[in-house]
Amino acid sequence: MEVGKLRELLEQTDDKLSIFKTLDTETLRKTLVEHKEFYKESRINPYEVISMLDLEQQKEFIINLEKMNLTLNEKKEILATLKPDVKQSIDTTKFPEEYKIALSMQTKEHSGQIILDLERNLDDDQGLDNLIRVNPEEFNETQKAKFMKLCDICPEMKVESTIGIVPYTSSVREYKESNK
Repeated sequence: MEVGKLRELLEQTDDKLSIFKTLDTETLRKTLVEHKEFYKESRINPYEVISMLDLEQQKEFIINLEKMNLTLNEKKEILATLKPDVKQSIDTTKFPEEYKIALSMQTKEHSGQIILDLERNLDDDQGLDNLIRVNPEEFNETQKAKFMKLCDICPEMKVESTIGIVPYTSSVREYKESNK
C-alpha cells in the first residue's frame, strides 16, 4: 500500500492500529523501514503494531528483525511484547544477550506492559520505558528503594497513582518531585 493512501486512511479513523493490522507482513516491514517518521507522526510505536499481529505474522516479522532499521530499544520492545507462543518458538542461539533478556520479560496479555519484577536485575528494563507503568503506592520500603533505582534506569516510564478514586499517570520526574 502506498504511504499516501495509508496516511489518508489513518486520518479518517481514530483506531490507527487496526489499519496497520490489516497490512501483510512485507508491507508492514517496508513501512517500518522506509517510513519510520510516518509512524512517529502518527504516535505509533512499532511494538504496538507487531503485538497485534497473529502468531504466524509475528514469526514472519521476527525473521527479518535484524534487517530492519530499528533502534535497539525498538527491537527489544517488539521482542518483549511478542505473544508467549512466539517467544517460545524462537531459536535464540544466535541472539544477542539483550534480545534474550527482552524475550524473557513477562507482559500483561492485552496491554503489552511489562509485569514489574523488582527481584530481577533492574538494568534489564533499560530501554523498555514505553512498556513500564507502575503503581508504587503499595510498595514496602525495600521495594520503594528498588523502584527509585528503576526510575533512574527508566526515566521515561509512567508512574500510576490514585487520588481518592481517580487514577492518574505521571512522569518519573513528577513522581520524584512529589515524594520530596
